[in-house]
Amino acid sequence: MTVDFLGYHFLLDFYGCAERLIDDTEFLLNIGKEAAAIAKLKVIGENYHHFSPHGVTVVLMIEESHISFHSWPEHQYLAVDLFTCGSVQAAKKAVVFLQEQLPCKKMTIKEVKRGVLS
Repeated sequence: MTVDFLGYHFLLDFYGCAERLIDDTEFLLNIGKEAAAIAKLKVIGENYHHFSPHGVTVVLMIEESHISFHSWPEHQYLAVDLFTCGSVQAAKKAVVFLQEQLPCKKMTIKEVKRGVLS
């Protein structure tokens, strides 16, 4: 089997989000863990920081790379990264799950191949 690239990175931008949801560390940790489970990714660590007066950074380290959330509630904006060297199809299922769990007015996705070998 020939490998064309080493990893896949999904960059998700959520706009018009409910401020209380994207400022909730536990909520973001929980949906991150569920997204990892859906994509069959193994969480090996987690960390978070709640800023004052608002805003959250949540990082889930996975064997295959990471899932991260960075929120700006005052702008109703949430940035999510899902970077994996695992199955692209499984990761796409996790992206769909995150879309369903984050009721925002607008969402954009950028898909980036990382470590392109050819």
